Amino acid sequence: MSETNENTLPELSKIPEDKLTVILNEYIALMGTTKYVQYIFLAIGAIVLFYNIFIAGNTYTYSEYNNIKLIMLVVACLFGGGLILFGIVFYTKQLRVRGNLKEIAEKQKLDFKKVHKEFNVFVKDNFGGYPI
Repeated sequence: MSETNENTLPELSKIPEDKLTVILNEYIALMGTTKYVQYIFLAIGAIVLFYNIFIAGNTYTYSEYNNIKLIMLVVACLFGGGLILFGIVFYTKQLRVRGNLKEIAEKQKLDFKKVHKEFNVFVKDNFGGYPI
């Protein structure tokens, strides 16, 4: 870390750089999973737009209506399941990063709450990501 980071983040600067690099790499992998959630929301928006333009407002027979309703229900369940899946993946990766940070803080005999707070400040400033 640079000299300015050592002054503003005293607890985090006590962690060896190689161990901090491992945690930061895990954090970057964690942030990589957020793009998939964004893709799911974009796909949901595209499907709603498609439905409103091409399907809604038209007249259909009862069997066609049931087929359309079933397809929309299946698609909604698939996207909902995808969101839940990626939420679980994100949460487990977040717990892994937090656990590794806690483990290193305990080995270095540092206060985890201070290290956690400084880590969140560090990643927010340098990566613009979410806190853990």
